[in-house]
Amino acid sequence: MLLLLASSLHAAPGAVTTTHPWAGGTRERSQPLWDGLPVLADPTVAARNGTGDLLWTRGAPPKVDRAEPPSLTPDQALALASDLANQPLGAALVRQAWLPDGPVLRPVFGVEGAVGQPWDRWQLWFDGVTGELLAVGPAAWSSQGLVYPSNPLESEVEQVTLEGLDPDGGLNGPYVEAWSCALVADAEGLFEVGSRDELEQLAQPEDGDYLYEPDPAAFDDPFVEVHLYHHVHRMAAWLDEEHGLDVGTLLVAGNLDMTNAFYGDLDGDGRADLAFGQSEDGVDFGYDADVAYHELGHGVVARTAGLGFMGADAYGMDWSPGALNEGVADVFAILLGGDGDMAAYAGTHSGRTDPIRELDDDRRCPDDLRGEVHADGEVLGAMAWNMVQDTRIGADVVADLFLGSLPTWRAGTSWSEAGAALLETASELAAAGGIDSSAHTAIGEHLEAANLPGCGRVVDLTHGEPHALYLPNLGLVDDYALVPAGTGFQVHVPADATSLVVSLSEWDPGEANGLGWTLMLRQDEPVLHETIGLDALGLSYATPVTFDHAWEGAEDFGLLLDAESTPALVPGSTLYLALAGRNDGGLEPLDLVFGKVTLQALYSRFHPRQEPNCACGTGAAGGWLLLPLLAMAARRRLRA
Repeated sequence: MLLLLASSLHAAPGAVTTTHPWAGGTRERSQPLWDGLPVLADPTVAARNGTGDLLWTRGAPPKVDRAEPPSLTPDQALALASDLANQPLGAALVRQAWLPDGPVLRPVFGVEGAVGQPWDRWQLWFDGVTGELLAVGPAAWSSQGLVYPSNPLESEVEQVTLEGLDPDGGLNGPYVEAWSCALVADAEGLFEVGSRDELEQLAQPEDGDYLYEPDPAAFDDPFVEVHLYHHVHRMAAWLDEEHGLDVGTLLVAGNLDMTNAFYGDLDGDGRADLAFGQSEDGVDFGYDADVAYHELGHGVVARTAGLGFMGADAYGMDWSPGALNEGVADVFAILLGGDGDMAAYAGTHSGRTDPIRELDDDRRCPDDLRGEVHADGEVLGAMAWNMVQDTRIGADVVADLFLGSLPTWRAGTSWSEAGAALLETASELAAAGGIDSSAHTAIGEHLEAANLPGCGRVVDLTHGEPHALYLPNLGLVDDYALVPAGTGFQVHVPADATSLVVSLSEWDPGEANGLGWTLMLRQDEPVLHETIGLDALGLSYATPVTFDHAWEGAEDFGLLLDAESTPALVPGSTLYLALAGRNDGGLEPLDLVFGKVTLQALYSRFHPRQEPNCACGTGAAGGWLLLPLLAMAARRRLRA
């Protein structure tokens, strides 16, 4: 099914403006248009106080003289996407837009569709003249994923009043339509829902009630529809009635055969849905209220902030847009769920015993960034949970703080930019009388403790602490074959150091066949990257181009640097390291995979090529790591 999405033509230029009320006034976001089609540029944001006075504006529409007509057709764009994925795309839709190129607008086509399964939805953007692939990224946000007030582990089934139901029958209301989805594979191996006609409402009223018992292992379970209706309606009504944010009417589907849940387009109609599956061992993600709140939290982000998935700059990949999106979704689950354990029941799938995420421990940026958006989002979730528990702040203020800040974010917002926006929103909230001075001060303290306003992109390994991280890959080639980690690393070599060992340990490619790593090193300057992609959509990539040495492998690795090594260790210098996940050729296209690895740097003050006269440890700086030195497949690719 192909659906071309395009607005009706009108005089150029134009804009679509959305107004977001919050406790301190309103935020107005204006997205530029040309001939009725969106221009891929950051929106202009205007802030007004409660009386309508303009406080500030940011951004400006691009200055455009003309638009270049496309030579590509929507069908050709779809064919390019299918060729790249090595299979036709399910429930596909094509969008046309404009990309600013100086004073000229270039046409681009965005293709979104399912690859293999409906929760594996991707968006691919092509140049409308040349057909060149410009950007690629996921198009669905997922969590690992009578009524239960929370979930089967923490509450018993209770009988509740289902609010807002349509008197004509069915689980339909002003915010939610609850359905079930039985997926059937077609000849191409795709699981596709072509339309709502292929969905079914299993839960039907009996004497006006929906008193179904739980049956989590069944795929024809009407209880999950009732459970999802109740919890999604609860959050949507809270957003609308308490905060003036109408999320519209959402299609919510349960009983999917997947160990996950997602916010994305299930049926290819161009509108986002909420979908919930169950694991092979019968853990139904739709039974966990936290998962429902988290997924609708992604809907809040989509309506207010438009955060992308990943950014890039000269210093490498920046996963902060995706991590902030996941973190905000966790924040709303915290606000509605009332604790720091994210999805305690859904986390028990596949033999696990812990919640999917535990946010009671403090996290700090960038030291706790791991290069995977759910894990990195814990920095924001843990900070918000600390604010909720702080008696000077509380849950209501946290909700106002985020709902006031989100519309000021753009697709590529970084951690430091998000922190600055939250600080500014807190100041506006205080000026509007929404919080007192103690709450204002406390918000600043928590932001500082998490290091959000000052968060950088380089993790310091000088003190010998091991840093566990994820290395991603998309299974693509050429410019997309190497995907850098989300942070860089540095080691300040002491003036009296005689040797340094950099170790990659606990390498785990997961189920990825053909995933390797690349380690890059540069002395006294960070490893630099070239960028490609579409910044305005939060779909940018970084390719490393400037470094002194690089090593490739697919197993644990130890690198010894001393006076006799190549490169030689220079006491008093600073070494910069970068890691990337590498497609060794065996990965499937558009299959987002993550390897895991631990990076550590340890220096020593005795001569490295002699036996030391001490029993030196390996767990702190100054110790010695006894690893075999692997052959260094060094290569050099330097640019001025």
